[in-house]
Amino acid sequence: MARSQSRSKGSAQPPLEPGKVRLYGFEYSPYVQRVHMVLIAKNIPHDVKNIDLKNKPDWFLKLNPAGKVPVLDTGDKVLTESLEIVVFLDKNYPGASLHTTDPEKSAKNREIVEKFEGLRKEFHEAIKDKDYHSPETISSLSLLHSELEKRGTTFLAGSAQPPLEPGKVRLYGFAYSPYVQRVHMVLIAKNIPHDVKSIDLKNKPDWFLKLNPAGKVPVLDTGDKVLTESLDIVVFLDKNYPGTPLRSTDPEKSAKDKEIVKKFEEYAKEFRQFFTDKDFTPSEGTRAFFSLFQSELEKRGTTFLGGDSPGLIDYVIWPWFERMKVARELHGKGDIQIPEDKKIKAARVEAWKNNMEQQKAVKETMHTLEEHVRFAKIRLQNQK
Repeated sequence: MARSQSRSKGSAQPPLEPGKVRLYGFEYSPYVQRVHMVLIAKNIPHDVKNIDLKNKPDWFLKLNPAGKVPVLDTGDKVLTESLEIVVFLDKNYPGASLHTTDPEKSAKNREIVEKFEGLRKEFHEAIKDKDYHSPETISSLSLLHSELEKRGTTFLAGSAQPPLEPGKVRLYGFAYSPYVQRVHMVLIAKNIPHDVKSIDLKNKPDWFLKLNPAGKVPVLDTGDKVLTESLDIVVFLDKNYPGTPLRSTDPEKSAKDKEIVKKFEEYAKEFRQFFTDKDFTPSEGTRAFFSLFQSELEKRGTTFLGGDSPGLIDYVIWPWFERMKVARELHGKGDIQIPEDKKIKAARVEAWKNNMEQQKAVKETMHTLEEHVRFAKIRLQNQK
């Protein structure tokens, strides 16, 4: 808590500021701190006035005859117990809810609180006596530890859903997901105001599962609409937001782009198998995609499939090209040896890759080969 002048006996009660609640406290009090943290966490407009506990003002003793802190003054209501205050704040003020709606977790939370509330005496004894040990303290910490382990979350409450920022769409994702990357690149390419929040896919928050019960990323939240499939999202963004259109208006190219995406999605499904099986042989579907991709680049004669600048089709397939060498690095295979009769087409694809790497949207979202390999090794290890 920030230092402020302490109000002592004889001082006048400072008037409440319009639109703010007032917390009276003492900067080193843990009970005051718990209230102050909740005020901040819920973005409740407030101010804090410290009280000289050795020389309490008469007006403060009228607010709380027991003379203890914290005291919360809303203008309409005065509360004097820290636990009652934080529950009141969470229940009566807007912002992300801080209490769980899960009955089992709620009951366990109350048990943890009750144990910790019983440690006041032990806490003061521990400060006075360096050799002090309390079975109650050990029991409380053990309960806290086991519950954290059981829930498998960073905090006992998991995490609160961060509120949307005005004028921005929100992308929920995971840094190494190619499906999230394709959406993120389109947001950047079209200069759509946005922010990105990462989701712990092993311990998904309850509020995230309400957005997408399947528990997958990406998820786009516009405030009015929630979309959960990467291809649906990028088409929605291109169609509904200003900026350079990324889809072709040429009927023939548009139809061919759809064909490329359809074949590519089949390739993307088997992409993981290259990581787990060093001897995996690409399917006919994968070979058909690369053949179509190479021939279409040659036929169009442009830097990108989208023309002189990347189109939606380029951003949709790029993330997998970024990761293409990862499996070979994992299995120590080295670079692919390209037959002489295919080197011209391969050079065109390589030029496309080099030009894609120079794009702002790619630069801001890509990872190095070393980073991809490191992540792949960790993921494979966790799957054992």
